[in-house]
Amino acid sequence: MNFFNKRDYQRAYLRAPFKEEILYTEGDYFYKTKAINISEGGILLENVPYYPKDCDLLDFIVKLPYHPFFKSFTYNKLKTYSEDLFKPKVIAFKGKIVRKSKQHDPVKDVFMQNIGLQIINIDAKDRSFISEYVSHFSSNLIFLQSLIDNLNNEPTNIEHCRLLAKILGYNHYEKVILMSKKIKHDYINLQWL
Repeated sequence: MNFFNKRDYQRAYLRAPFKEEILYTEGDYFYKTKAINISEGGILLENVPYYPKDCDLLDFIVKLPYHPFFKSFTYNKLKTYSEDLFKPKVIAFKGKIVRKSKQHDPVKDVFMQNIGLQIINIDAKDRSFISEYVSHFSSNLIFLQSLIDNLNNEPTNIEHCRLLAKILGYNHYEKVILMSKKIKHDYINLQWL
């Protein structure tokens, strides 16, 4: 029996890795933390240093990059790719905590929280941009995995793989087998189930 058949829920939105810093505010104070993934409906944050206990909604600011569909890029075209060619979008929304988990950092001797947020009060165009980001990322991730899967047939794909991995935010210096495991993990986490 497949693990995914055991779940008794289905995610409402497809999600994609998003490992960037984001800002959130409480009154006049700004805080910074890192995201793990994003969807139209929410965002998962890691190692949140502070989150007010009595606050239901906070303001968040995310700078979301734009990636085209890279499967239509030749290797030479991909080499000329720069994020400066495509303007990122700064998205503001209110977030509501829907899940928390604590982790202890023995080096700093502090507890850090991972927090799942539901995105509330977001402009329809911004929500659409998130949806497009997720759609493009998932397509590009599938394309990257297909390049890796075909390395035995086309060993010249290795540089193509490494370059695309770098653009998508993976450690492109890593051994391909380790990179492939992370990509497969992220691919599984894209899914609705």
